[in-house]
Amino acid sequence: FFEVEMVSPRRLGNDSFLNEVAIADYISQVCPVPFDPSFKFAEDIRDVFVSHGRELDEYRVYINEGEQPIYRPHGNAIHYSDTKFGKCAELVPIKLETVDGETAGLGWVLHHDYQGAIPASQKVRGLRARMGNLQIGGERIFADLYPEERFNSWTVGEIHVFDSRITPNGRRDDFESNTHASHIKTHLLPVVNDIARRCRSTSQVRNRVKTFELGEAKVEEALNVLEQGAVSKGLQANLKKEIGSVLGEMEGAAGFDLIQDSARKKLIARLKALSARADKFSSTLEVDSRLDKISPRKRKVYQEVFDLIHECSQNRVVANSLIEKILDRISKL
Repeated sequence: FFEVEMVSPRRLGNDSFLNEVAIADYISQVCPVPFDPSFKFAEDIRDVFVSHGRELDEYRVYINEGEQPIYRPHGNAIHYSDTKFGKCAELVPIKLETVDGETAGLGWVLHHDYQGAIPASQKVRGLRARMGNLQIGGERIFADLYPEERFNSWTVGEIHVFDSRITPNGRRDDFESNTHASHIKTHLLPVVNDIARRCRSTSQVRNRVKTFELGEAKVEEALNVLEQGAVSKGLQANLKKEIGSVLGEMEGAAGFDLIQDSARKKLIARLKALSARADKFSSTLEVDSRLDKISPRKRKVYQEVFDLIHECSQNRVVANSLIEKILDRISKL
């Protein structure tokens, strides 16, 4: 390692200071600084280059009197929000060859659970390019290679270019257009297509799981109405039909072939538990014991009113709560 110390940010004409955080963010993404020691794939990434007789220069860069050097922003998880994150699971090495069969570039892609676009604040999204371990361009330098550009923002990876015939343009935001630059981009197509396939697959799985969970909530609400036993026979019959239909949709969602076996088993167990509750109402109609105190005629009027409460309420949970209060009052009459 080489060590570099950055002195205090210079004062600008308007008496403001360069933002140290912004400087650190820029250096962490663009400059040849090391990975954080806690990043578990750091050695695997270095091995990608060492195994091909390459070594990346890295510099420890400090700002002011900082005790810790600036590290690359990569971590062991992708934080989509304060409460939602995904684990980094697999590092896949990449080797690109020149038209002459020599090594044109080396790189890596870090696969995770692809929950969606990675926030820009994570500072790692996009398949990026580096030359001399300095970043060329930004996160979108290879975005146009993807079958859908949005999947670039789901990606974590880098391509280090070694072919001297590929050179950065004057602005260093892309490479000069020539046959050799086009050649490596062509050879990156299988890489980005595989990422896109993974993105689509995980998106499809999430949609099926979401369908299952929404159905589960709907069945739970309908079963709670049946178990309360306060509504009319007509509404109970309609609820049973609805439960049967939704359970069928849930079964189809749980059976989606891209869902992992361990996850599918958990979904099926939840489905069986709901089905068992629903089976209790296959031939019987529940009537709350608190309605037994009143005459059949009056009970029918109450049930019609309870049906209206369900029809007019914001949701079944609100309706059930209100009906429960009314039933309590009836029991005290």
